[in-house]
Amino acid sequence: MKNKKLFAFVVFGLIFLAGCKTAKEQVNDEDESEILTVQNTPEILMVNFSMDSRDSVKIVNFLRNPGKLRGAMEEIGEPREGDLIISFLSETNMVCSKTIVENPLNKRVEYSETDDLSTLKAKTISLDSAEFFIRVQIDACFKRIMVEKYENEVVKRLGVYEISAYF
Repeated sequence: MKNKKLFAFVVFGLIFLAGCKTAKEQVNDEDESEILTVQNTPEILMVNFSMDSRDSVKIVNFLRNPGKLRGAMEEIGEPREGDLIISFLSETNMVCSKTIVENPLNKRVEYSETDDLSTLKAKTISLDSAEFFIRVQIDACFKRIMVEKYENEVVKRLGVYEISAYF
């Protein structure tokens, strides 16, 4: 009787141990699922720029965050005088995505000339320098950013920046 109980205990113990994974196998499985999740998670790229009155544009920094931009893709209209055209380019310089930014050096401000806030006036002021940012859904084809300015019905290139190192 004792032998039967011992035999049953050993058999059940072996079956139990055979069904268990080692801690290392469990960690590997978790790492693989985490990698798949991270690779499939959409990301938003935020790029901060600075610009001065000599049309010198510099990238201040990049921020990548998981997420998806809300809303449908907006139709990109025609640029107006002084607007910037920011294009994301592929390795072969094909445009992957494009956005138009109102001239960051022209700011519209509202103010009251008196203490009475019922009447506000507005005017546009020209700045010597400004910082601005854009947000875009990250695409695998993004390798460069090209910044252009629409001026006198001509598109003037201000710079092309490598961003592939950030992806």
